[in-house]
Amino acid sequence: MNIYVTGHKSPDLDSITSAIVYSELLRKIKKYPGSNIIPVRRGALNKETEFVLEKFDVKAPEDLDTVEISSEDGFILVDHNEETQRPKKIGEQKILEIVDHHKVNINFGVPLEVNVMPVGSTSTI
Repeated sequence: MNIYVTGHKSPDLDSITSAIVYSELLRKIKKYPGSNIIPVRRGALNKETEFVLEKFDVKAPEDLDTVEISSEDGFILVDHNEETQRPKKIGEQKILEIVDHHKVNINFGVPLEVNVMPVGSTSTI
């Protein structure tokens, strides 16, 4: 099973770095044993994000639109929680967690882990 960690549409630095860093944390703590934890992005990188990734020699996540999703795969949303920011191919039953710092606007029919804190960026969480 693959678990894709993805930020919002029109990704900014927080959205991209949160996906990268949270993916690495989940792998290190072995939260989802036997799963591949994969950071992905939603669209083109902005100049600031390109600069930071290049400066620290970090590979940009693959665009989610180029990834083939299987029925067993799951998702973790970072830096967003609103349905309008979520790709249509991510149904609520596939979402395992949300990690965010924005106002909460969620209504799920399934239980999931949610970590929302009033801090300056999701990367801080």
